[in-house]
Amino acid sequence: MLADTLLARGMKLVSGGTDNHLMLLDFSGTEMTGKRAQELLDRVGVTANKNAVPYDERPPAITSGVRLGTPAMTTRGFGPGEMREVGNIIVDVLTGDQTEATFDRLLARSRALTGGLPSLPRPRLMSGPGDKADCSVRPAWEDYFMEIARVVSTPLQLSAPPGGRRSGEESADTGHRLTTACLGALPTAMSAACLRDRMCIPSGERHELCRGLHAEQNAIIQAAYHGVAIAGSDIYSTLQPCVTCAKTLVNAGIAAVLLLRQLPRSPLHGDFSRRPAPRSFA
Repeated sequence: MLADTLLARGMKLVSGGTDNHLMLLDFSGTEMTGKRAQELLDRVGVTANKNAVPYDERPPAITSGVRLGTPAMTTRGFGPGEMREVGNIIVDVLTGDQTEATFDRLLARSRALTGGLPSLPRPRLMSGPGDKADCSVRPAWEDYFMEIARVVSTPLQLSAPPGGRRSGEESADTGHRLTTACLGALPTAMSAACLRDRMCIPSGERHELCRGLHAEQNAIIQAAYHGVAIAGSDIYSTLQPCVTCAKTLVNAGIAAVLLLRQLPRSPLHGDFSRRPAPRSFA
């Protein structure tokens, strides 16, 4: 209906029409440009983008066309009547007397057209489990990387044994993700019961019986496997590293460990957690 209205009122469309939700107005051979049309449409509440047309003689910054699409309108419930009115507004602003009075009148028509229809949902950014925050507020780097670590650890919560360790790791330097890993084992061992849990062995003891590796170790292995240098980087962990992982992180040159949650510490933690420096994540 939008394309039919534009064509009926003398506008030219590339290919003479459209078979889908997109159409391209063609101003070739006229004084109107894509850049000017985009600016005029914006004045009356119609969002469109300048776009080159086939064999366009104007530069890319100017163009001879404007690309139009209907998904945002149909999502809000526009029907044939609304599409026809949008087409008339477009033609009126592009071919009429382009005065402030005309802009105000056409803008009022646009607002009247959309006033009774539902708005598009605003995208939201999840800042924590079950929590949401305004996506217009850019998260701090620490929040961003810790959220990745939290997401990485989530699948394990479905399969980890009762009392088992669930963690995700994210290693990063200044604003760059270097490696990501979670607690895991060989594929053939993932579905097997945890020996240490079955034998009631306290957490942090008898690691030789464990079929898996902690997330910290897997993160370092992934970095080595793909040839990524991690010395001097920070690591974001959902749980405090065990003593073995703490020693591994020190030897790997990790600068700092950022924690989402701490665990009971062994006497050796004091020796190995001075470097890298542990920081609790708030």
